[in-house]
Amino acid sequence: MRLAFIALVLAFTLPAAAEEDVERRLPPLLAALGADKWAERERAQQEILALGPAATPLLKRALESATDPEVKMRLRQILEDLGKPRWAPSVKAALQEAQKTGRPVLVIAGDGPLGEASSDAGAALRRITFGDPDLAGELNAAFVLAWWNGAPGASTDPAALDPARAPEGQRGSWDSIGFYFCTPRGSVRHFLPGWWTPKTIREELARAKRLLAAPDASEGLKLRASEAKAIEASAAKLAAEKPEEAQRPGSEVRLELDRLKRVIEGWRAGEEVVGEPVESYLANRLKDMKAGQRR
Repeated sequence: MRLAFIALVLAFTLPAAAEEDVERRLPPLLAALGADKWAERERAQQEILALGPAATPLLKRALESATDPEVKMRLRQILEDLGKPRWAPSVKAALQEAQKTGRPVLVIAGDGPLGEASSDAGAALRRITFGDPDLAGELNAAFVLAWWNGAPGASTDPAALDPARAPEGQRGSWDSIGFYFCTPRGSVRHFLPGWWTPKTIREELARAKRLLAAPDASEGLKLRASEAKAIEASAAKLAAEKPEEAQRPGSEVRLELDRLKRVIEGWRAGEEVVGEPVESYLANRLKDMKAGQRR
């Protein structure tokens, strides 16, 4: 348990290495995974984990060629750990880390504590969105991640929740689920409410990168309006190019148009949060939800 905790701390506190640095540092660490002493093997595993997602392609190749059973086991464990989101202990800690490193912050709001949920949408967020190891690696590389529990009350048993019953974009109990893309100083540049599949999140990552590059919140809002129009235009183009498919329930085109419609609705709903300091905004939001429960 202690070693697992040390590995988790290392994964969050040490900056991920650049690709060229990984290529230089990884070979001796891989060799050390097969060292005679257990402590050396453990230390090598933790140091490889601290290299971050940039090491993943080389680790996969190393796993394919490995013959030692313990080395293969350790490589599988490292890859599994790299495929999990690296959460900061709190939103405040994420902002502190971001200001040190200059990396943007992504705050994911769920309707329950980390690993739990209070709704089918919360379960979908946990099992589908963050069940994709490649996406987790991409998020780890691009942001300092923080989980915020937006549930003012007790959580439901997560095992009883069914992600299949939650359409993409659903906001969960108390409408608390969402993605806050923030500058290193904690100013929200983009907010997309609801849970979303890895496909949608990857699209949002590309858009958020442009929004986060804006010099201030005012320019960010202008750019956000332009991005929203581009999404609407892509939906209109698809509907015009394939009108019959667009009208047929269950077709791929119809499903895609429905998805884009929900994304557009999410963008409209999220506009009012842009420019807010995320930490104080979330604190006030939770206070309002608790007050609403007491009425």
